[in-house]
Amino acid sequence: MSPGEGNAIVARDSGETRLCIKNLPKHCDGARLREHFSARGEVTDAKVLRTRREQAWSWLMRAADAHPVSDGRSRQIAFVGFKTAAQASEAVRYFNRSFMDTSRLEVAVRPLLRLLGAPSRLTRAAAAG
Repeated sequence: MSPGEGNAIVARDSGETRLCIKNLPKHCDGARLREHFSARGEVTDAKVLRTRREQAWSWLMRAADAHPVSDGRSRQIAFVGFKTAAQASEAVRYFNRSFMDTSRLEVAVRPLLRLLGAPSRLTRAAAAG
């Protein structure tokens, strides 16, 4: 029995090849993520989301170069892309509710909110203002 069998979140044949992974270990990086998920298919890309903070003086400068910078802490969420939807579906079945180190992963197909008609943040902001 594979680690993810019998779980409630199963990838449908949606054609989606990108997965959302939650509850990653804090020290996990893109290379380790790619290596871990390549056990179930050809990984095309892997990105760990990291926190951002504004530079302390950016509100004073108001210059074009005063942008938020990454402080390197993991948000413990990542996106992994697979070559085919079948590989992505197999990866969800296998890796969902499995463990990476001591963290129990939650793996699901990335939601396609924009394709389902949900407005983006910019659309909601423009409608409100």
